[in-house]
Amino acid sequence: MSKSAKVATVVAAALALSAAAFAVNRYGDNTLKFGARDSDFAADYVTLLQNDLYNIGYGDYLEGFGRTDGIFGPATEAAVKAFQRDWGLPVSGIVRAETAATIVRALAGEKPKSTAPPPKLTLLDSAQITIKAGEKGKYDIKPAPGTTYVISCGGDCLEANVINPYDAYAVVKPLPADVRYALRDLGDEGKAVIFDEASLAGKYYVEIEPLNDLKDTPVSLRIYELTR
Repeated sequence: MSKSAKVATVVAAALALSAAAFAVNRYGDNTLKFGARDSDFAADYVTLLQNDLYNIGYGDYLEGFGRTDGIFGPATEAAVKAFQRDWGLPVSGIVRAETAATIVRALAGEKPKSTAPPPKLTLLDSAQITIKAGEKGKYDIKPAPGTTYVISCGGDCLEANVINPYDAYAVVKPLPADVRYALRDLGDEGKAVIFDEASLAGKYYVEIEPLNDLKDTPVSLRIYELTR
């Protein structure tokens, strides 16, 4: 082996060891589970976990709470279980070394392996909306029954929900991992949900809640058709 090859091998091994140590120690070698909170540990590991879940695309499970609060509650547990399910890990809702190491891989840009063909997202509509202070945004949509839509809300958007004509919330669902990564590949980093239960064609609208309702807020809205 040449000298340069030996150096490259040593450097690669050092990087691998560094990554492994980072993975093991990301949450201080602690087990994070339901009921845990930052004050239980020497650092804010639950908040770190929640921010990590946001950054790798599982924030839709946490956004009903609108924050990362440093408490490992039902929303955090649901996000961890979804992550474990997507990555083929035991679905326990508990973050031990294996789950922590896998989160590090996801933060580095790795995607979960899948044998299924990637989903196809076709952009049907997009809009830039300015929501007036103290109000929520409203955007009419005309979904066709039997079609699955991905509703993505970006900019200063807290969340978007689909409403039917009787002012009842329609059923929206968190994104599975493959759709989340398909959106990311399109450069869409908005908060997104799936809507696939339109029974009243042409009778729905998207209600958009801004992050700050004390001022006029610009948000973006994108509506995709999802096919597999």
